Amino acid sequence: SHSTKLRFDHGCQFFRADTPEFKRLAKEWIDKKYVAEWKGDFRSSGSATEDRHREFFGLPSSPPFYVAADGMQSLPRNILNELESSSDTACHE
Repeated sequence: SHSTKLRFDHGCQFFRADTPEFKRLAKEWIDKKYVAEWKGDFRSSGSATEDRHREFFGLPSSPPFYVAADGMQSLPRNILNELESSSDTACHE
C-alpha cells in the first residue's frame, strides 16, 4: 500500500520584493534557505475578457517571484524561531 502525505498551503501563493529593503530581506532569506525564487509560468483558463472579470489582481508580470521553501507558513515560523533564539522572548504558535 502506498501512503501519500497531503499538506494544504494557504495564504499567498508567492510574494515579490519591490523595495530595496525588501529585496535585501529576500536575499537574506534565500541565503538561509527560507525562500527560493519561483521561476514558473502563470497560466490562465478562458479568454482574456473572462480573465479580466474573474481575476482580482490579474496575472503578475514583473519577476522575480519568491516562495517559502517549505510552504508559505514556514517563512513567518522561521523568522519567529530566529527571533526567539536571538532574544529572551518566547514565540508560541
